[in-house]
Amino acid sequence: MQGYTTYCLGGASDLPDQYYKDIHAFTDEFFIKAEPFLPFIEAYSSYVSVSFPHVSYPVKECAFEFLMLGILWKIYSVNSLRLSPPAAGIMKALLRLRRHGELMKQCTDFVRGIMSTLFLLPKKADEVSYAQPSKDNLNKLNRWLYASGDFNQEAERLCLWSSFLKRLEPQASYNVINSAVSLASWFEIRSKEVLGAYTSQVDSFLDGNLKSGHWREDIIFCRRRRVEYHMNMLGAEIMNRVFRSEFVKTQRRAVLLPACMCIMGHEKCKAAAEADGLKCTGCTSGCGVNSLSRLGELHNFSVLIIKHESDSLSPELSKNPDGSKTGIVGIACVLNLISGGWKAGKLGMPAQCIILDYCGCTKHWHPCGITTGINMKQFMKIMDIAH
Repeated sequence: MQGYTTYCLGGASDLPDQYYKDIHAFTDEFFIKAEPFLPFIEAYSSYVSVSFPHVSYPVKECAFEFLMLGILWKIYSVNSLRLSPPAAGIMKALLRLRRHGELMKQCTDFVRGIMSTLFLLPKKADEVSYAQPSKDNLNKLNRWLYASGDFNQEAERLCLWSSFLKRLEPQASYNVINSAVSLASWFEIRSKEVLGAYTSQVDSFLDGNLKSGHWREDIIFCRRRRVEYHMNMLGAEIMNRVFRSEFVKTQRRAVLLPACMCIMGHEKCKAAAEADGLKCTGCTSGCGVNSLSRLGELHNFSVLIIKHESDSLSPELSKNPDGSKTGIVGIACVLNLISGGWKAGKLGMPAQCIILDYCGCTKHWHPCGITTGINMKQFMKIMDIAH
């Protein structure tokens, strides 16, 4: 694996806050561009609120899902046509088995790496086409997303879209998916113009690891396209807007961050294991995790180091003696934030997202590892801490 920081939030300017200005303005532009598609989006939002009273998706969040449907359709729908139900079932079973201890995880990941390479990767002839928009093909796309193990939260959302489309005539469902693809086509071009300077190394990473990534269990995750980085950047901004009002009402708050922020790496870190994750013990004065932990002691929030995967979010965090909600601040690389935020929401914990300024973990991006960090000004803003 060749080492790259596939994205860098300081990549377009010497001004460290420029990214946040750009993504804020681009999100406003996206909502304007999505206005012609509001009849589809609002119809879906109404359907969810009536059919699933325990689920509430604001229109802005549904607009992002509509875009996500189009982007994932363009990239993965053709791949999904070749995945048989038995192969998908085996891959989903392996995902369940990998949770039963480290040895089982290593064994199942070895098999998943082989199956992902054989059954999930695109063929060269497929790179410029996508499947015919239809309800049946959306079900196949969802099956592929679940089998990959990298899109569980996304697939859950698209399953609701699939349920919505079942009520429609074939032509109407075709129009919904085709319109989502149309919005995705605009987004791919425009997002590269606005956000491309922050993701300039993605294509180099993909080219450099095209062959060496084969047979690895994270091959689908590491092959994510540039437009998917931009989609998740937009999603993080939308999530922060949608959940902000709930988050500011919370009395208890927890900051969840990845081990790659530890200055020496997780292997040497002396963090102590707790029920919700790993807690910093202050072993290194210059460590960013140590600094955030000390800040948490002053401003009444906890800091926990969790696994890189979003499925490590603990339900215990949501259990407060007084029945109040816990506000979550998720810190992760750009490809992990949305799924983690959605899972927090399912557990009743309103989330705010902070993207790592760059990626650098040894598992996915760099053989030696790079200690990662965040924009502290953005962190203080999200936490309502004066600075």
